[in-house]
Amino acid sequence: MGAAGGQSVVGLENHTSFLNATRGGRLSATARPLMRGRRTQVWEATVTDATGRAVASGQVRLLSLEAGAALAGETVKLKR
Repeated sequence: MGAAGGQSVVGLENHTSFLNATRGGRLSATARPLMRGRRTQVWEATVTDATGRAVASGQVRLLSLEAGAALAGETVKLKR
């Protein structure tokens, strides 16, 4: 699946902390960008239960690649 603007996104780094156990019910996630550069982005997300209690928190660093870019000696191909 390609990102907006004909780019492909790959994860470079992921850190997730599971804060509280939950066995069922509705969960909601809220994400916000901490940094959005030309090629890399860092996003922070929090998952809460129906009472608003945080059950998980994490950060992910993403790399956006243009179609045809080289990555580890391979050409990036977008899947549609």
